[in-house]
Amino acid sequence: MHILAIETSCDDTAAAVVDANQRVLSSVISSQDEIHTRFGGIVPELASRRHIEMIRPVVDRALARAGTKLDDIDLIAATQGPGLVGSLLVGFTFAKALALVRGLPAVGVDHMAGHLLSCLLEERPPSFPYTALIVSGGNTSLFAVEDPLTFTCLGRTRDDAAGEAFDKVAKLLGLGYPGGPVVSQLAAAGDPTAIAFPRARMGEGSLDFSFSGLKTSVATAVARLRRSGGPLPVNDICASFQEAVVEVLVDKTLLAIQRTGHRRAVLGGGVAANPRLRKALADRCAEQELELFLPAPVYCTDNAAMIGVAGYHQFLAGLLLVADADAYSRSPLNYLTMTRVPTAQLLNRQGLAPNKKLGQNFLVNERVPRRIVDLAGLQPDDTVIEVGVGLGALTRPLAVAVARVIGLEADSGIVRLHEKQQDLPANVELMHADVLKVDLPGLVPTGQRLKIVANLPYSISTPFLFRLIDQAEHIDSAVVMLQEEVAVRLMASPGCKEYGVPTVLLAACAEVRPLLSVSPAEFHPRPRVNSLVVRITFQPVPQRVTGLAEFDRVLFTRIVHAVFGQRRKTLLNGLTGIVPGGDRSRLAEAVRSAGIDPSVRAETLSLEGFVDLTRGLTQLCQPSAHLPSPTTPVNQEKRP
Repeated sequence: MHILAIETSCDDTAAAVVDANQRVLSSVISSQDEIHTRFGGIVPELASRRHIEMIRPVVDRALARAGTKLDDIDLIAATQGPGLVGSLLVGFTFAKALALVRGLPAVGVDHMAGHLLSCLLEERPPSFPYTALIVSGGNTSLFAVEDPLTFTCLGRTRDDAAGEAFDKVAKLLGLGYPGGPVVSQLAAAGDPTAIAFPRARMGEGSLDFSFSGLKTSVATAVARLRRSGGPLPVNDICASFQEAVVEVLVDKTLLAIQRTGHRRAVLGGGVAANPRLRKALADRCAEQELELFLPAPVYCTDNAAMIGVAGYHQFLAGLLLVADADAYSRSPLNYLTMTRVPTAQLLNRQGLAPNKKLGQNFLVNERVPRRIVDLAGLQPDDTVIEVGVGLGALTRPLAVAVARVIGLEADSGIVRLHEKQQDLPANVELMHADVLKVDLPGLVPTGQRLKIVANLPYSISTPFLFRLIDQAEHIDSAVVMLQEEVAVRLMASPGCKEYGVPTVLLAACAEVRPLLSVSPAEFHPRPRVNSLVVRITFQPVPQRVTGLAEFDRVLFTRIVHAVFGQRRKTLLNGLTGIVPGGDRSRLAEAVRSAGIDPSVRAETLSLEGFVDLTRGLTQLCQPSAHLPSPTTPVNQEKRP
């Protein structure tokens, strides 16, 4: 099997051909350093334009060096995120288009996953599980890697990444861009103890990082030395700065290994090519008899070979791209995943347990929420209301895909847990609220239609759906996970036992489409039945009932509730209660005038039939002050 991999997350255009044995047949990288050096950093627009110019030649060169043609390619893998969105879109769109034209499967790979698996490209790859430190210009994170698809973030930078700090110090010293390699070279000739720069530990036992304070300390020291009038000890500054970064990285990596209990450590990312970091980590691992796996420097920096390896494992798991999948700028991997951190243990540590009253079933497999987000049709500038944040399994990939997430959570204990741990992305606004009571349209600017994503407990499914129907003019779409039985009722056809009140009322204002079936094994605790994710797309004006006056729409809803509340009875018997005086003869005549047989049952009528029935009864049923709200049932629907 041959995999064509493409990477354009930042300023390097890269392509590679990798086989199923994780052998690199070719790896081509086109650098943009000469374009961005004069600006002292990457200019996103220039990077995107250069990717457009180079993507085809780089792919052709990779195929040629591998001795292959497109006809020999079995899978296409491309970086989907994180990175500069303009850059990502060039390679990602190219890969999707190529796969579509050639009829090939395609996978979207998280750039971080590529770094986490880059050591698999070496002759001596690590076995799973292992603890990995990923350190680059955009990320500094620690992960527990259980298998090629399961990564748990143990700690991450709270501000600048280590590589970013290297580049900023280089700019401060006038060393040019990219500055990391230059700082490393000069540090080799300097004294790492010359200046006592601070080490940010972020609290006892913390696995998070912070380098902004160190950068400020370097700037302060440089300003002081320049004011003194003497020559600037650039080598000593570089060495002392580098030592401060390396010491923290190594210490926290060893602490993470102690917590995971792993005996193997992996280093990845662009800064993993730093000689001092490689040696310091190797020495400490040797002292503790740990195995350390270091990728070759060429596989530390951005490259497509690592994307090919990660993409191959996603392919084996069936995680293929859908046609409308989009790139994303922030990685969901940088937040705690629930796959290998048992949900029960996490809840127990916080004195919490699944709340039966709230119908809580927590998603524990991160692939399911990521798939839901992929299928939801969301746009990067969207605001999404999430119902039931839980432990954040769905919240985090949502936060990667859209600009803002408003998370509603009814469990005060869960809200306190997130507030204490500060473990949700910055663009998530968490609210302690009951979705059945909160003013949903009031959560977004006036005139903006709502986009909702929800993992609903069975107990509130029907009232929640009725709320959506009541507020249909304010809603764009709702992607909802429901108990399969409830979801089937929403899409039922006339004549079947599942056809009922929600079916007809939703059909009048929206289209319901199934997206994804989810088994009980994906939840904790396990429910007894399957779940189904559906997309409900609302129309600004219920087009299928246009022509009905405001009162008539209320009557339409009352009629639907009335006849399904007595679904074993005929329409005539079911409707008697809503006609003033209960005049059955006039009622029967009005039903016949609508072209409907009064002796049939409600489940035989289509949406159009209910609309015609409403028009036929409008004159007979006059408005009255005691009319209920549109979705308030006259009688509870009896299940057959």
